[in-house]
Amino acid sequence: IVATTVVFYTVLGAVPEQSVESLLRWCGTRGSDGLDFKGVLHSTAVGISAVGVIVLEARLDAAEPARSYGCLPPSSSLAWALPLVELGYALHDLLSALRIGNRPFIVHGVLASSMLTMCCSLGVAHHLSRVLIIHLSTVFLHLRRVNCGPHVNLLLDVSFAVSFWGLRLLLLPSWWLRFLAHAYRTEPSRCAASSQHRSIASSAVNCQIFLWPRAVGVRACMAVLSSLRRRSAASRCTC
Repeated sequence: IVATTVVFYTVLGAVPEQSVESLLRWCGTRGSDGLDFKGVLHSTAVGISAVGVIVLEARLDAAEPARSYGCLPPSSSLAWALPLVELGYALHDLLSALRIGNRPFIVHGVLASSMLTMCCSLGVAHHLSRVLIIHLSTVFLHLRRVNCGPHVNLLLDVSFAVSFWGLRLLLLPSWWLRFLAHAYRTEPSRCAASSQHRSIASSAVNCQIFLWPRAVGVRACMAVLSSLRRRSAASRCTC
């Protein structure tokens, strides 16, 4: 799955930018400022799949974090496959960043691929499938490059800012606190190895959760405020 994902996105990257722009105009937009078509596709597919993992898991008797401490297998085939797909995309992203020499993305790619490789090798990656729901905010991040008109673009800016901060600073930390609370109530001798592995993996994820907002989230909020100011100024001029 990992190798197939790398090859798939490499082939997809060969699609001419003109073809992407033609598709966007056919959809009724005014083109884009370098839309990352691969990123939109990956974030949409993985984000929606992560929601599916959560829904499927909710139907079972045991849910997270109890599944981690019970050393339970993947709740579904989707929960098993999703981290492998994410690892494949992370490796592809890292190779692309190395090719163009983008240092911030190289660091991000190294952290993401290293963390996912560790989780997969330890056999605990499926416990982190739900965390990939953060990709839903990345969809709006990519779509901000599409010129859909002032009103729609403002809506995209707001949607990204709300989903970015809501997922990374509210939802995921709340899951982490539930995990810690479950650990406090659980006997230390009960599946300690799996718990430690999950703790290491979750710590790595949380590092990215709290580091990335400083680089992206603040700029997104500023873009939203700037859009609102421009819209307000345009309204006063019209009056």
